[in-house]
Amino acid sequence: MELQSLRSEMEKRVETANTEAMEAELRRVKVQCEQWRKAAETAASILNSEEERTDSIENGKMLKKFGVLLKKNHK
Repeated sequence: MELQSLRSEMEKRVETANTEAMEAELRRVKVQCEQWRKAAETAASILNSEEERTDSIENGKMLKKFGVLLKKNHK
C-alpha cells in the first residue's frame, strides 16, 4: 500500500512538473509570436511607405516628362 501511495504521489508531481513546463513553453511561444507579429507589421509599414515614396517619385518624373513635351509643342 505504501509503495502504491508513493508511486501515485510521484506521478502527480511528474504531471504537475510537465504541466508547468508546458505552460512556460506556451507563454514563451506566445511572446515570440507577438514579437514576430510586431516585426511583420513594422516591415509591412516600411514597405508600404517605400512604395508610396516610389510612386510619388515616379509621378514626379512623369510630370516632368509632360512638362518637357508641352514645352516642345509650344515652340
